[in-house]
Amino acid sequence: MSTTLASVDPLFAVTPAQLSSTTAVGDEETHTATLVANRTMVLTGTSHGENADSETTASFAGTCPTGWFGSVTMQAGDTCELTWTTHPTRMQSTSQSASFTAQELDEAGKPVGEAILSSFALELTSTVLEFESGYNFGEVPVGRTGAQELRLTNRAAVDALVSLSNIDAPFAVDERLLGEELRVPARSSIEVPLYFWPTAAGPASGYGDWSYRLDDDTGDKRSGYLRLSGTGNAEQPPIDVSATGVDFGEVHVGDTADRTITLTNSSSDDVAIDALNPVDLGLLGLSLGELPDYGFVPAGESITVTISWKPTKAGTLSRQALFAASRLLPARAATEPAPDIVEFAATLAGTAVGDGPTTDGGGGGTTDPATKPKPTQPKPAHPTPETQPVTENLPGTGGPGLAWGLGIALALAAAGGIALRRSPRRR
Repeated sequence: MSTTLASVDPLFAVTPAQLSSTTAVGDEETHTATLVANRTMVLTGTSHGENADSETTASFAGTCPTGWFGSVTMQAGDTCELTWTTHPTRMQSTSQSASFTAQELDEAGKPVGEAILSSFALELTSTVLEFESGYNFGEVPVGRTGAQELRLTNRAAVDALVSLSNIDAPFAVDERLLGEELRVPARSSIEVPLYFWPTAAGPASGYGDWSYRLDDDTGDKRSGYLRLSGTGNAEQPPIDVSATGVDFGEVHVGDTADRTITLTNSSSDDVAIDALNPVDLGLLGLSLGELPDYGFVPAGESITVTISWKPTKAGTLSRQALFAASRLLPARAATEPAPDIVEFAATLAGTAVGDGPTTDGGGGGTTDPATKPKPTQPKPAHPTPETQPVTENLPGTGGPGLAWGLGIALALAAAGGIALRRSPRRR
């Protein structure tokens, strides 16, 4: 409700000069303006127009006219309080107006000068939902998600029902608002997530069209829109991963020592981690355990993997277990940036203890003990017997059975039944 009163100076003054407020459906609010006479005068109401649905009543207190069309003589310092009480029960905008004249009087009580006409207008607008209509997501890396909260506050004494009819890409809204009405309880607030999924670098803007109504039988309905904006950034945040080192200490040749490596993802994105050089480690008697959860590490979390060392010869161990971490992004955009890959390492150290002298291998792993040259063996005098053809498959060579199984796997892969994946390079 907003009320404007014209002040006619110096015959009288109105405090406050303007009344304004917003009234929720189901609430009742009262507002008062005080008119003070500066000199002796006659105050007369001349007209009053009111909308039948305004749901607003007026009252007078003090030295005031009797009703809107009455007349009263006011001495200097007399006051008249004008009070408006509004109690809206539905969503609407209505108005009412009134006017009156002020005529100065002399000491004999006779009119002096001309009567001055003044008026005021009363405008009532009921409210239900309060919300921010504009949202800027700022810069968001391409392929990632920016989020903000749409806060809906229902000031009415009746539940409100909200629905969204459309939202422009690359913006999105909580799916609860799509295709059905979302209930906002009376005199309560809810928060609905808004999303920005940039598919390309540069600024983006869009709108969301929505409507709401009260859960009653009035049929009143309001509509509005949201202004959405943001900027896609081609630069991705860095992948930050690390691994703890391992020192096996002294391990006897032939014995097995187990240690644990911790792989930590300090990035803001989930990553997939894979081992790069398990074969090279195996040549030194090192065995790396399976990565838990197939190497998946959520943002800000860690995984542990067991590494074992069973040295076959005396010497020092100075090696690295190499890993690769790749960023995992949701596949939302047709032009999603290629996930970058970062390599990192865990340092491995230890000493293999055994009988016999050892030599320094320069940090490349366990070293071979010194050996004597082997004597040259004489060639046999008798002829070597002729090798017979082998009809069986030697272990590890595959043969027809393997070819048949591989053919089945390739056929299934072509039909979409098996996804053949290629791991990062291994050394």
